[in-house]
Formats: sequence, C-alpha cells, structure tokens
Amino acid sequence: MEFNGFRVFPVGQAELSIENNLLRVSNISDSGLDGILIEQAGNCTVNFNSLPQLAEYNGVLSASTIKRNALGHVVTSVQAFTWYDEKIDRIVFGYNSSYLPRKYTIYGNLYVVDEVGISYNIQYPEEYIGNPAIHYTQIAKEITGYKIPYFEITSIRKEE
Repeated sequence: MEFNGFRVFPVGQAELSIENNLLRVSNISDSGLDGILIEQAGNCTVNFNSLPQLAEYNGVLSASTIKRNALGHVVTSVQAFTWYDEKIDRIVFGYNSSYLPRKYTIYGNLYVVDEVGISYNIQYPEEYIGNPAIHYTQIAKEITGYKIPYFEITSIRKEE
C-alpha cells in the first residue's frame, strides 16, 4: 500500500486502511508487535491523529528507526515511546536507553535539566564533533502499539 508517497506494510496482525485521508492501523493485539513499517530512504516525520486511546486503554505507542550499514547489517538505532502516565495525567514521551551506545558523539546542542528543573544549553567545541566510523542508511520506521485497538496517521513527510 502507498500513503503520502511512502510504501507502508502491516506488521504482525495489524490491518491497514485509508479512510478520509487518514492511514488507519487497526487490529492491534496486546503483544506489542503489531503496527506498521514505513519504507524510507532518509528521515521522515510521521504525524498522528489525536491519540485518546493511549489514556483510555493505558496503551503505548513505540516508534523505531531501522538502519542498514555498509556491511549490510540491519539494526534498530532509536526506539521512542509515547504513553499515558496516570500519576501526572499526561501523555509522555521517552527513549529506550538500551539503544544508546556507551560512547557517542554529540552533534549540535545538548539540553540538560538539573534536579531542580533548571535547563542548561551546553555548547560543545567543534573538535568534539566527529564522524561515525561506520555509515548507516535509514531504511524504515516501524511503529507498533500495545493495549490500543488502533491508531491513525495523518501524514508522513520527508525531512529536507
């Protein structure tokens, strides 16, 4: 199937349909393995319709970036989560720190919030910004749901 110029594929038991210019991903079980794979040749932004089902079902939406290196290895490089936190009554967003390497290079600015909530913009000298040893090419984005019956994507845009 194609949506906004991107090839999209169901993952697991998920079913895809396009209704009123929305890509609906449904038939999501509680396995956490059902969703959508978006084939891409670079970075893209995925925009979602409202997600009241995260709070209603106490669900989780997971988005993973899949890359291939020059050796042909396919790896997940980033995994982000969106979920409803009952304690603060908010939808929150976080990353799976298991995919962060032990050592990494900072590109650009790093924003740090200390224990009292003060945000610092830390500037890194140019000589600390380097090139990774192995080049990875982004090939897909996988979005899966857990404990939500469906989610809807309003658009997918290629980042310039």
